[in-house]
Amino acid sequence: MADELGPERHALFQDILVRRDRTGAEGFLEDITAPELPSATWVELAVSAKEAGFADIGEKMLLRALEIDPRDPAAHYELAVIYRLSDRKHQAIGHLLTARAIVPRHFPIRQLLAHMLYAIGAHPEAEEVIRSIAPGSAKEDEALAVLREFGTYLQEVPHGRARYLVEEVQRRFRYVAAAQVAAAIRSAIQDRRPFSLVRLGDGEGAFATIDQEDEARYARLYGSHRREWCRLLYGADFDPAFTGYTAVVGTLMAVACEADIVGIPYLSWVDHEYAISSVRGVPCLMNIHRNFLRSQDPVGPIVCAQNIHTEFHRQNLIEPLLRMTKDIGLISCLPDLPAMLRSRFGLDNVELFKIPGERYSQTLLSGEALAGEHFPFVYWEIVRRLSQPHNGRVFLIAAGTLAKFYAAVIKRHGGIALDIGSLVDGWMKIASRPGYDGRLAL
Repeated sequence: MADELGPERHALFQDILVRRDRTGAEGFLEDITAPELPSATWVELAVSAKEAGFADIGEKMLLRALEIDPRDPAAHYELAVIYRLSDRKHQAIGHLLTARAIVPRHFPIRQLLAHMLYAIGAHPEAEEVIRSIAPGSAKEDEALAVLREFGTYLQEVPHGRARYLVEEVQRRFRYVAAAQVAAAIRSAIQDRRPFSLVRLGDGEGAFATIDQEDEARYARLYGSHRREWCRLLYGADFDPAFTGYTAVVGTLMAVACEADIVGIPYLSWVDHEYAISSVRGVPCLMNIHRNFLRSQDPVGPIVCAQNIHTEFHRQNLIEPLLRMTKDIGLISCLPDLPAMLRSRFGLDNVELFKIPGERYSQTLLSGEALAGEHFPFVYWEIVRRLSQPHNGRVFLIAAGTLAKFYAAVIKRHGGIALDIGSLVDGWMKIASRPGYDGRLAL
């Protein structure tokens, strides 16, 4: 049995994955027979396939690995990861139990086993697994503390209750479709009336608070989400407390609800986060709904689906709105976007309020797009520039979490603020989100 696939075939497979060539990946799998490779090589190939978006091909490779060596713990673990992400939690648990029997003290295996047990509602069994783990570092200790709080969160807000809460927000607040949102914007533009549309996703949900008791109960869970979000946006060295970011985002939900219409996480998105048992996605999405139901006046903002921005594009609703005006403001990190908007929508002027790009997109963005520090320096300068009369001027905003604050300033000063977020990436053919495959391009 050969120990190596060979550099040429490795390079071929990596090229196939980079090109997202499903046919090529399937052909590569069929061209290799199991006896040629050891199980470890199959696991390596499977992980690459999974990370390229071909989890089903990765699954087949892992099953081949187990045909060769049924006691390969890495193959069992990686299969469990794939089964978790395809909502086959009980199958995941089966492989994790086998892997644990082979390597009883392996931290990631036991951690994921506890996670999956929490996910299926087997809370006592998950707690038993947690108690059996002796953390080998402060990092492992913190990971277990976060996981235990997530298990408690799933007990308090199980999937069935989550669906009810989502639907209750839609019942209690006026929930409108994309065409109705477009009509409201059209009316504001015609009347030159202050207006704003903002959208709340998992990043904003990290800062959606319920009450002091809830904050105390989930201090480590929420803290981990907030630290992760700050790191993704601003880098590992960013200090949210020192810079004042913590104080600003502490008002996020109240500021967002100054908007006329607020896009909130939709049911299928919530279902997906529960299906994969996302430690971050579940509480971050659900705390937006919990915040609305506990803290907001039922006569507050109208609500719509959070993906209103892409629906505007798909339903061809945004172009007629932009063609109602000739001069707009644009808050974005993309320096080439103004020229494209002028050409595509017949605009005379697009004033760019340039912000630095988010750090997690640095492999997709130019140095010019990334240049600078968004918070606090650029943020407060843009707030200053926006704090003047706008007389019904339209602004497009693609600024992540801080977009909600920019929108509030614009509306307070008589402008019309539209938080269109990552739609501008799709317009510019930047694959910053899953599914941004060119169909959103201008």
